[in-house]
Order: sequence, then structure tokens, then C-alpha cells
Amino acid sequence: MSRFFKIALVLVVAFCALCYFYAPARLAAIVALGRIAHGTSEDVLLRAADVVLKEKKKLILVPRETPLSLVHVKNFELLMLAGATILPANPFFYTSPTSIEQVVDTVVARVLDHLEIQHRLGRRWKAEPE
Repeated sequence: MSRFFKIALVLVVAFCALCYFYAPARLAAIVALGRIAHGTSEDVLLRAADVVLKEKKKLILVPRETPLSLVHVKNFELLMLAGATILPANPFFYTSPTSIEQVVDTVVARVLDHLEIQHRLGRRWKAEPE
């Protein structure tokens, strides 16, 4: 995880204290989600997630690994029972993105939507009139 990203996450917790999202980018990211599920706060990011769950705030976890084992799914179950939202980093393509940046923006936009943060990362899907 980049230094900038870590700082941004800590700022979200420190300044709004309303929500927290964790989108691990390293190879052992699914391990970090397991540690959050079991309350092992080994570093500041895991501790922040633990505190957000304890305080009943909004915790959004964005795993990117596939396939998932039963152990991963059970950890997701524990996290969801504790109040976390599991939002897999699966991009959507109904807006016909034309660049990698636009594909990434689909995931970022979904996270921002769940955090109730206004953005202009792409067109909103609108239902067709009946």
C-alpha cells in the first residue's frame, strides 16, 4: 500500500470519524481482512478498522483476491456480522469504459457512493422509463 494511501485512510478516520474504508493492495491483503475479522490490531490501519467496528461506524472493505476459500468467506461473514460492508473490487462495464483509469473509477465511485461522498467519476446509471 502506498504511503499516500495510508495517510489518506488515517485522515478519513481522524477527521470525519464517521467511516473507514480499507482497500489492501499487497499480496497478503486477504490476510489483513482475516486479522480485522478476528480483532488482531497489529498496525495502525488494522487498529483503525477495529475501532470503527467497535464504535459502530461504517467500515467498507474492498478485497480484490479471487478465488475465495471457505476460510475467506467465513471471515467475510464475521466482518459482516460485526457491521462491515464487503465491497469486492469488481469493476462494472455498463458505462463502456475506454481506459484503465475509467475501469478503476467504477470501483472508486462505488466506494464513494457507500461513503455518501459526492463525486463526478462517471455517468450514473438511469433506469429506462416504462
